[in-house]
Amino acid sequence: MKTDSHLRNILLILITIALIANTAMTCALTVWLRQDRASLRNVEHALDQLKKAVETEIKLRQELFPKVKKSAQLLHKYNPQLDAQTALAYAFKIHECSDETVPFNILTALIVVESSANYRAVSSKGALGLTQVMPSIWKCDRTVLVDPYRNIEIGSSILKHYIRRHGLIGGLSAYNSGRKSASINYAKKVLRIAKRYF
Repeated sequence: MKTDSHLRNILLILITIALIANTAMTCALTVWLRQDRASLRNVEHALDQLKKAVETEIKLRQELFPKVKKSAQLLHKYNPQLDAQTALAYAFKIHECSDETVPFNILTALIVVESSANYRAVSSKGALGLTQVMPSIWKCDRTVLVDPYRNIEIGSSILKHYIRRHGLIGGLSAYNSGRKSASINYAKKVLRIAKRYF
């Protein structure tokens, strides 16, 4: 009898331990599953954000690349010595320096009219680079102006200044001559090229 009672007590203890262990395991699994669900929600959110970013990037590339390609082709047309990679690099820089005030097609056309897309171009009056900036007027170091990428930045800033003051045609005229009505034919030439190729 004692043995049966003793065995029953051991069995009850074992069952109690098993129940406690099962309860602890169930609690641990519940906590783990909650954390896992939260982690999954975080991963899903991150994947949604990534998907949106990729879709935006694809859309931008689909919209941007044809414009940049046209710009590069125009630069190469005016300067056949310009290799395709450099022409694309210039076109991307032109895009980077463009905005609502200085449109992409206008800045590209200005470069081909000013320098035939030759970053080594020097005018008879001393204007330098792709956008033909006068170092003495704009207080620019010559070494900066012979860097084609800095030259595009500086030229686009100057053009923006003039367009804000005089509008598009007056701004282009002033870019060329310093006065809004002195170089209307120049302005029309830039606009004609911008319209024809874009």
